[in-house]
Amino acid sequence: MAKTIIQDAIIFKNGDFINGRVLNKIFNIKTSYGPIAIKRKEVAHIHMRGTQFTQDEIMTLERNKFTGILQEKIIDVKLQSGQELKIEKNKILTIMMLTN
Repeated sequence: MAKTIIQDAIIFKNGDFINGRVLNKIFNIKTSYGPIAIKRKEVAHIHMRGTQFTQDEIMTLERNKFTGILQEKIIDVKLQSGQELKIEKNKILTIMMLTN
């Protein structure tokens, strides 16, 4: 029986997606009331500004929502094959942290 591996989902603005493990340990977002650092293990999902959102948005597992500008320019992802990718933030629509 094949073992199901849970991975994070990265959805790109062009509609493509990949599954892997996001390696960034902290996400820093500059909000209107100051900068906030959120540990990766506390993040449920991240939406990047673009067609659907006017600002970047981080939602935590406790349903706290922070909007502003995500300071990370690169998101590091490790695929199941072991290959590591460095993905530019501006190419990403949504990151769903399914491994938390």
